[in-house]
Amino acid sequence: MHEKADDIILMERVEEVATLLHKFLKDELSPEEKTRLDSWVNQSTLNRAIFQEVSDKDTMTAAVREYYQLLQQIEEIRKRHSAERARVIDMFSKKTVWPRYVAAASIILLITLGGYFYINKEKPQQEAATASTTPSGNNDIPPAGNKATLTLANGSQIVLTDADNGVVAHEGKTTINKNQDGQLEYNAAFAGEPTLAYNTVTTPKGGKYQLILPDGSKVWLNAASSLRFPIAFTGEKRTVELTGEAYFEIAPLTPKGESKKMPFIVKINTTTGDGGEVEVLGTHFNINAYSDEKRVKTTLLEGSVKVTSSGSVKAKMLQPGQQAILNTALNDINVINKENAESAISWIRGKFAFESASFNSMMQELSRWYDVQVKYEGAVPGNTITGEVDRTIPLTELLSILEKMGNTRFKIEGRTVKVMPE
Repeated sequence: MHEKADDIILMERVEEVATLLHKFLKDELSPEEKTRLDSWVNQSTLNRAIFQEVSDKDTMTAAVREYYQLLQQIEEIRKRHSAERARVIDMFSKKTVWPRYVAAASIILLITLGGYFYINKEKPQQEAATASTTPSGNNDIPPAGNKATLTLANGSQIVLTDADNGVVAHEGKTTINKNQDGQLEYNAAFAGEPTLAYNTVTTPKGGKYQLILPDGSKVWLNAASSLRFPIAFTGEKRTVELTGEAYFEIAPLTPKGESKKMPFIVKINTTTGDGGEVEVLGTHFNINAYSDEKRVKTTLLEGSVKVTSSGSVKAKMLQPGQQAILNTALNDINVINKENAESAISWIRGKFAFESASFNSMMQELSRWYDVQVKYEGAVPGNTITGEVDRTIPLTELLSILEKMGNTRFKIEGRTVKVMPE
């Protein structure tokens, strides 16, 4: 029975690993760095294979040769382009990068070549094909941009992408503005009777948006998501409804004449109905509740939150750095400690971050972000993916990285991405 590679490491994570490996080879690791390197090595069988290869002298010699070839290519690019354009590659100058990028070239070479062989070791007699530099197809697809639609209480809709900055609408005593940063901002009068007027902001596939709620709380909506909320927060609690994914920075709110802060509650909608709720006072957290995912994930970065499953009296309290995973089918909540909780909001920083993600889950995220359909020609690849990669690059560039990482090819036809075995 053949051993199966259980992880693919994406290119943009290599610098940190390369630095640790370089220090390991020079016997300069601190105790803390040794712990980090050991943790990386033990994450997967692929990492262990890379570690064994990078310790080999012949491999390092080849890596240094690769490094100098890289410098030569960069110098040729510099000659062809203006000084202004060349500034983007100044980071590769020989004077500043020798210690760090010799190691980086080593790990990049091993991941692109050695890693490819490792993933395909079930076919040792077959010569490894060179991954194409661009997935086949004549068109390219840009990443998501600021796209959203505002639905007012009366059902009328405003395409925010096309709206000018300034006042977008009035709802009762609430003024809705699109500010200079392109964010939707609600300025509400909190006095008066409780209101039943609700607005909804919806992002399509290939869209994202930021808004500031009537209480000053900030919300980042990811692609294919929606948030329903009142035009003013009155009464004893602030309640909104989320579909998809959003990051929240909740402003503490104490009603006039009251001493107790008003709780903020996020009700989660899924295809199976109620996906539970998250209750907070003032905190930073992310909720991932896409209908095509099997679980709802709530990750806490600051403060504290209470997560409750649908129809359950049981609740879980989260501390910063923890993630609650709600299995909607079983109505069960599991809490885990996340070593890098910030990875949950990498999408705000312009990154895809995968932590042993299934191939199918990764492609679902790409589908939402680039507004494409995914079609598999053959079985869904069984390998998992770990690492970060830029989510602001065109789709063809991202798929090229993935092609070099494993035994999969991609073809773009219109807005469909075909996934094919090598």
